Amino acid sequence: MSAAGMTRGFGLVTVAVTLLLGSPVVAGAQAAPPSAQGLAVQRISFQAAIEQALARNPAIEQAASGIVRAEGLLQQTRALMLPSLAATLTTSTIGPVTEFAGESIVPRTQVNMGAAVSVPLLAPVRWAQRTQAGDQVLVSRRGAEDTRRQVAVATAEAYLAVIAARQLLELNERARENARAHYEFAEERFRGGLGSKLNALRAQQEMSSDEARVEEARLAVRRAQEALGVLVAADMPLDAAEEPAFDVAGEIGVSAASADPAAIAGRP
Repeated sequence: MSAAGMTRGFGLVTVAVTLLLGSPVVAGAQAAPPSAQGLAVQRISFQAAIEQALARNPAIEQAASGIVRAEGLLQQTRALMLPSLAATLTTSTIGPVTEFAGESIVPRTQVNMGAAVSVPLLAPVRWAQRTQAGDQVLVSRRGAEDTRRQVAVATAEAYLAVIAARQLLELNERARENARAHYEFAEERFRGGLGSKLNALRAQQEMSSDEARVEEARLAVRRAQEALGVLVAADMPLDAAEEPAFDVAGEIGVSAASADPAAIAGRP
């Protein structure tokens, strides 16, 4: 066999192997498995997600318990600065009773009472402890506020991440459909003798790549939904039910329109 014949035969074998390896990919692209389609996920609004996260997130509950603990330590420290009262009552019964001329000299039963009041007039260590406990209460409250703020921001970001991931999934699905149409068109041209097999294989490869991107985007959506469910303290993934509307851009536009151009130009 000549070198040209061997090259032509090797090319036919390569094309055949490519077709055999590519056919499962085409079948997978045309019919996605049921597990990839995903199950129905509960949807939640933006405001409801923020409110549930602030009410049920374990981090906020832990911060609230820290405030209660700090207030308890403050009350304990203040108790050391309060006046203290100590009272004693002693009862003594003796026998036999000492008598003289038929009369007892010492009473048979004796009762002794005593009381003591103490006031810390100079206690710099306790003063410092009370001040430190008060500062710790303030720090705990500020920390709880910061925790609530962080949870709210993280929940909002997770909600927007779900929307962004879902939009990316729709974009990749649209690109996959376009790639499938391109592949079918290239295959029809090849069968009709107007196109080359190389163009059909390239279109098939592009369709396979788009299918992989779709699966990655679907996984990203699932992860974003699970992250939102964790922040809201739900036992299931949550999906975004709506796209929140923010008026920040409108306020910035009004401020820019109402600004004085002369004042802006006169700034150093």
